[in-house]
This record gives sequence, structure tokens and C-alpha cells, in this order.
Amino acid sequence: MKNKIIGLLISMFFIFGSVIMEGFSIANLFASSMALLVLGTASGLLLMYYKKGMDKNKLLRKAKQYFIFSGYFSVLIAVIMILATDPVVELESAQHMVKVTSVVLTGLLYGYAFAYVTDTFIEEE
Repeated sequence: MKNKIIGLLISMFFIFGSVIMEGFSIANLFASSMALLVLGTASGLLLMYYKKGMDKNKLLRKAKQYFIFSGYFSVLIAVIMILATDPVVELESAQHMVKVTSVVLTGLLYGYAFAYVTDTFIEEE
């Protein structure tokens, strides 16, 4: 378990380090609305799946699956919301679409990140 947490911290250090070295802002990796959508969807699905006395490892494996699913699901929700609410004039702007796309893709980032953080708590049998 200790090795997994150290490995997770090392990987986060290098991810953030590479972003900074390229001259980008770490703030671009954070979109609170997408994080809430992924966490909320996965938590709700996990609560529906949960049964009293369930094995912790089985529950964590299912949480990992739900986080990945929620990442993809959040991308679909975000695309639908953007296409439904943004004026056509803004959708034609390349600069606007690049910004929107970066926010949409953070849903996938969060889904996989939360899934593999969850994976560190699964005990090997």
C-alpha cells in the first residue's frame, strides 16, 4: 500500500511537472463542475450497487469501473449542454471550441484519475 501511494505521488509530480515545463498552467487541468459530475455519478451508481456486508475489494473494483464510466458519461453530458446552450456564432469560433474542448476532456481525465486512485486501495489477493 505504501508503495502504491508513493508511486501515485511520483506520477502526479511528473504530470504536473511536465505541464509546468511546457509553460502551461496547472489550473487548466481543473474544472470543478466536471469533477463534481464524475464524482456524483460514480457515487450514485456505487450506492445503487452497494449491499450490506459487501466485500471491500469488490466494492472498490466496482467503484473503479464506475469512475471510468462516469468520465465518459460526463463528456457526453458536457457536449450536449454546450451544443444546446452556446450560440451558433460562438460554436463557429475556433478559439471558443478549443477552450470548450479542454474543459470537456477533463471529465475523462477525472474519471481515469479517480479510478486509478481507487485502484491503490484494492488489496491484492
